[in-house]
Amino acid sequence: MRVDLVTLLTERSLSHPTRIVEALFKGDDLRMHVVGWPWWLPDGDTTKDHSIHFVFEHLGEGFIEPRTFDQDETEALEPFEVMPSSQLAWAQPNGFEVYCNAPLREPLEIYARVNDFLAQTGSFRGADWYLNFSYTRGLAGFAGVAQSNSYLLARVPPALHRVVTEELQRQHVSYNEIPTKFGSPGELLVTIQNSQFFCRTAFAEFDG
Repeated sequence: MRVDLVTLLTERSLSHPTRIVEALFKGDDLRMHVVGWPWWLPDGDTTKDHSIHFVFEHLGEGFIEPRTFDQDETEALEPFEVMPSSQLAWAQPNGFEVYCNAPLREPLEIYARVNDFLAQTGSFRGADWYLNFSYTRGLAGFAGVAQSNSYLLARVPPALHRVVTEELQRQHVSYNEIPTKFGSPGELLVTIQNSQFFCRTAFAEFDG
């Protein structure tokens, strides 16, 4: 049987024990073999382990920590969530480019506010993904950019646009904004333990 994973997780409550016995990459797909309590079966025999495969196709942005897929871990799917990216405030396909017309008095404050918002919403992205940030120059480089008289400050979706512009208003910095498109990072966001990644489709395969 093959079932859409978003639907399955909506209709059935995850129960343990569960163990990930295999995680296999093929091209840009990930296939996971899980055994344990048959929470995905309405009338499963609970006296023995059952097997289910999760398939995530066309992986996108994100990160995977395979060391957490320990075969001896009996709560391997904790947490486990698959949700449409359309529900994520920090991953919307449309937004704004924000240009400032004066230096920021407290550039690190705006970095902290963006970073805090992302942490609170469970995003694996940091403020550097949205702000005019250079990895080679770090925070000092961002602070230097923000001391100019005219510069691109950020490229942000609507929810972060509010965070950024509220801070600019607090610091009395004038700005201009231009609508822009980011595109979709993937149809779904998958969270498994410490791993989080986008993919196009996700489904489960099992007998039953």
